[in-house]
Amino acid sequence: RHWNELLTYRGRLTELFAHVPLLSLRTRPLVAMVLAIVANASGTQRLRALEYFGLAVYGARMQRATAPPADRVLLRAIETTSYRVSGRSGATAAARDGYRALQEMDAAERDRLGGNEPTVYNQIGTSLFYGGLTAEALDCFRRSTAVSDTKGLFAGLQGLALAAGTLAVDGEIEDAREVIEEALSRAWPDRWIDGYPGSFLQLARGFSALEDGDPDAADAAIR
Repeated sequence: RHWNELLTYRGRLTELFAHVPLLSLRTRPLVAMVLAIVANASGTQRLRALEYFGLAVYGARMQRATAPPADRVLLRAIETTSYRVSGRSGATAAARDGYRALQEMDAAERDRLGGNEPTVYNQIGTSLFYGGLTAEALDCFRRSTAVSDTKGLFAGLQGLALAAGTLAVDGEIEDAREVIEEALSRAWPDRWIDGYPGSFLQLARGFSALEDGDPDAADAAIR
């Protein structure tokens, strides 16, 4: 339930797992995923990140068949994210299966995801977006924001950013501008709006500025 809080301790995690054999992580896909994210954020550990992503996929696939619905969806989110970030095929198929599973889950099953629910929507939705499934991606991003608003979570802010960027790329500039306005009206954690969580928001702002004939503002948003 609280795995993403470990990302605050990146240096400690790297030190803690420095001498752990990689093969021992095959049955720990969530741990492998955390380590992959940490390594991927470093410019000097990309190869190790790819190894961790591979282990995350392997572990998720091995556990998925016997996992309860909420765990299965989380494992699918791990798979699609690992495939997508490491540049391997399979991200869209895993995302589509995870999206179907989310739709089939009842409210009690989705509640078992706890604080992971909006993050699962964000990651599955991002893979759907890159797979050309725009409507399904937007549905994920909107659900992410709605769930976060209900539960008092921050991940829905990323859902807003993703929705804005997706709409802009799809040519729906006016709709994108409405989402941009909504996103900018909210309080964001430090470094989110100009960092990875807000990256699609900046993409949307770039498209919006280009539509207004302002390439300098577009350049500033993208940078």
